[in-house]
Amino acid sequence: MEEVNGDKRTGSCSHKTSSYAPWYNVPKQPIVSVEHPFIVKDVDKGLATLGTPSKLEELVQEDGATASLYLRQGDRMAKPLRSANVRTNNILLKVTVPKRTGLKRRSGAEGACNEDAEVGVLGGRAVPMVKDTQYLFRSMCDNSVSYQVEAIGTINQTHRFRGMPDFVTSTVNMPFTQKLREHILPFNYEKMKGFKIDMSKGVKPNTEIIPPPSWTHLTLPFNYSYRQNSSVKQVVDHLGNVSTINMNAGPRLANHPVPFDVDIVPKAPSPDLPAIETLTPAMQRLANTVLRIMQDRPIFTRRALYNCMPGNDWDVVGQNAAKNIYQYAGYMFSSGPWRDALVRYGVDPRLDPSCRIYQTMIFMLDTERKDNRAKSNRTKPDRTKSEQVLRKESHLFDGVTVSMDGKIWQVCDISEPFLRDLLSTTNLRKECHDERDGWYHNGTWAKAKIIMKAKISAILDGVPPNDAAFAKVAMELPEIMRNNKRAATYLSSDATPEEIRLASAIRTTAQMYLSANQDGTRGNDGYDDERDQDEEIAMPSVLEDSLIDPRITEAVSPFASLDAEAHVERDETTFEKMDLDGAQDADRQGETRYTTNEP
Repeated sequence: MEEVNGDKRTGSCSHKTSSYAPWYNVPKQPIVSVEHPFIVKDVDKGLATLGTPSKLEELVQEDGATASLYLRQGDRMAKPLRSANVRTNNILLKVTVPKRTGLKRRSGAEGACNEDAEVGVLGGRAVPMVKDTQYLFRSMCDNSVSYQVEAIGTINQTHRFRGMPDFVTSTVNMPFTQKLREHILPFNYEKMKGFKIDMSKGVKPNTEIIPPPSWTHLTLPFNYSYRQNSSVKQVVDHLGNVSTINMNAGPRLANHPVPFDVDIVPKAPSPDLPAIETLTPAMQRLANTVLRIMQDRPIFTRRALYNCMPGNDWDVVGQNAAKNIYQYAGYMFSSGPWRDALVRYGVDPRLDPSCRIYQTMIFMLDTERKDNRAKSNRTKPDRTKSEQVLRKESHLFDGVTVSMDGKIWQVCDISEPFLRDLLSTTNLRKECHDERDGWYHNGTWAKAKIIMKAKISAILDGVPPNDAAFAKVAMELPEIMRNNKRAATYLSSDATPEEIRLASAIRTTAQMYLSANQDGTRGNDGYDDERDQDEEIAMPSVLEDSLIDPRITEAVSPFASLDAEAHVERDETTFEKMDLDGAQDADRQGETRYTTNEP
């Protein structure tokens, strides 16, 4: 847009009032348009953000070229923003309007006259009007017979920047990256010679991680469609403070699980709990029933307690609301032998050996069926029992059926004959091992857990359990597995691969020497003799056959003869070499040498 003084204009391109629209000749000069996302006040700086002059020439000369917008000029760590080359059919017009005369329009005047250049005051000085599109239209309306229009050319390509720029790594606290930027990235040989690398050994503090060349490949914003939860409301308290609350959220738990080594177990519910009398009738009946049941059995898993509840109060209240009933009945351990079990208030199972029958076993089971397994029902339910009866027995394990509505079992709920006999032992610890094994020895508890998991996996896969392997490992492995008696934890030489695998898993679960302390020191295994924790592993000087995996023996035996033959050949070759060397100086040696072929 240009301005001319007064009404001076060229007749060939001036706009004159006529009854028909004017005609303009459009040159065939190709023009490329770039829609710059910035407000460009300096044209030279705006062009510099598009790259070097050679890159600008490519935009005009090459069809389909892509423009690059450098948001941080000179920073090679910042990726440029790529444009989208859009095909257009626009015309670039040059509009010329008269210059201002300095006359000010009167208030409310509608006639044609030139506006004053000063449109406002900023900081005590006049601010000139910005010559934008609105200014052009206003000038053309005020000078309806004095402006000129000229067609410059056709715009066939328009570059638009609609993507998001990539992230840029801040190198303020990265000395090595700063040196790389200053000496290498400028591609100047003299600067490259000044680049030095610290060749000292050892780990250095604040080691830098070299940033990747690109942080994200996403250029378009993703609409996550965030919406406010309809249950969340804003409330104002009596002091005028505004807060948000979830109207459908249940009451928070007032009794949190206690660690396995807590000094004193909770004796009563938290005083923050509302009284039972303030609950709904269904919740009151449920709470009173739970308290009555736990008088006969002090420790329950939540699944066992749910199955022992008479009637349908639990289902009427709902699982989410019924979880709050646990807080009125007892507390829970967050870890240890009674983990995730509901213990009646005032009962400490770590002080009473009879509470060993309430210890819990937790398994991580793979419920996906293997392709090479039988396609029979993995749980094998008893068809003579009703669905209600099966649900009430889901916390029991009889070695035939497995219910997948939970993963925790208690010792007293195991009726499988082999495991029941194994856990009925009277060989117990003198003191409870609070962290892992409870009142059972580490070997007994490890054998029970590994064998029960193997039985459950066999039932889920639809294959018969290997009872012979279970009996062998249970009989040969000791009840107490100590670090200084590790040789006793290996099976005899006639063990099968399945039995060896079970024995290895039992040794790992028993944790004979692994530390349980967070500071890296050896943990206490709960036994009186603490010397075993500091002694080294007592292994025999010569490995017996019973300590060697028979599979290893079978795999190595074919190579034993080859190794022996190679050893003999190597000895003969060495002996012959010594003979040849000795023959050269036999007189000096004063002795006669013989080859291996001579008698």
